[in-house]
Amino acid sequence: MNYVFPFLQELGRKPEEVDCVVNSHRDGDHVGGNRAIKEKAKAKIAIHELDAETVENVDVKLKNEDVVELGERKFRVIHTPGHTPGSICLYDQKNYTLVTGDSICGERSELIRMDKEIYTSSLKKLLDLEIRVLVMAHPFKPSGKSILVGEEPRKMIYTSIFVAEELK
Repeated sequence: MNYVFPFLQELGRKPEEVDCVVNSHRDGDHVGGNRAIKEKAKAKIAIHELDAETVENVDVKLKNEDVVELGERKFRVIHTPGHTPGSICLYDQKNYTLVTGDSICGERSELIRMDKEIYTSSLKKLLDLEIRVLVMAHPFKPSGKSILVGEEPRKMIYTSIFVAEELK
């Protein structure tokens, strides 16, 4: 919480204004702050139902196509298994923004923890979306950036599919 609460303060916001935390998947680097945020902000914790059993203090079990309202934005939950069984992306159709967590791994094939067919199937359905901004949790290569715009999102998805399909 060394980053989240000071960041909120910089934005002129208070922790108690956070009412929901949506976890993209169950990995510790994505859920590790849940307890502190829940205690300080009294926020609900949300995660896909397939990853919920491994995460403490879950209040909301998400499913594919659920809609999550965060402030003035509405995000559609897109179930994208491959990294974990309950990996999700959040799609803001109004702003053409896709938040992916670790669902798109770029060249990091070791992050594909499930059958590569499951992973590539998840990514191929993302190609049906109009994506102008892609927000990833980590700056995966080949782009080395966490926020991609223009044609970069499609290139990253295609690279991720190619890398997975080359696995034996």
